[in-house]
Amino acid sequence: MDNNRYATPAEARAAIEQLSEEDHAKLMMMAGFWLKRHEARLGRVLEPRDLLGEAFELTLNGERQWRKTVSFLRHMDQAMRSIAWAHAQRAKTAREGARELKGIGSRQDRPPPVSNVEAAALARDELAALEALFADDSVALEVLRCRAEGKEGEEVRSELRLSKTEYATVCRRIVRKLAKYALNN
Repeated sequence: MDNNRYATPAEARAAIEQLSEEDHAKLMMMAGFWLKRHEARLGRVLEPRDLLGEAFELTLNGERQWRKTVSFLRHMDQAMRSIAWAHAQRAKTAREGARELKGIGSRQDRPPPVSNVEAAALARDELAALEALFADDSVALEVLRCRAEGKEGEEVRSELRLSKTEYATVCRRIVRKLAKYALNN
């Protein structure tokens, strides 16, 4: 990748500082447009200023790189479009996962264990089923192991050396796989 094609964080900061009131108004209008476009899937109200702020933040920290061949306003428009879409996808996945996972963990179809021996056997069976389900995804299995040990997200990320994005991606894979498993079993 040619580093001269992309603006540095300092160049992005300078572009933000040079925005006129009219540019800010245009950006707010663009943010409102993208939020309105994804409103049905968002399921919650996200303010245009929040979307614009997130786009500024991601541009400044380098997660959204500004190609110098594109105007800064166009870059921000596309960044907000992408961020709004990502928020809508996460909201949709969360709603679908919650709907599909309502029955997971309930033991209505099984009688309660009659002894600790039977409870241990059921736990071993469930562990074996999880290990088989995630045999091809060692990172997801490690996340589940950490969560079973009572560790929270930040602790899990630190132990497994995952970025926030990687951790969120793994968690979504886990939810989808568990939901699919619950529907088929």
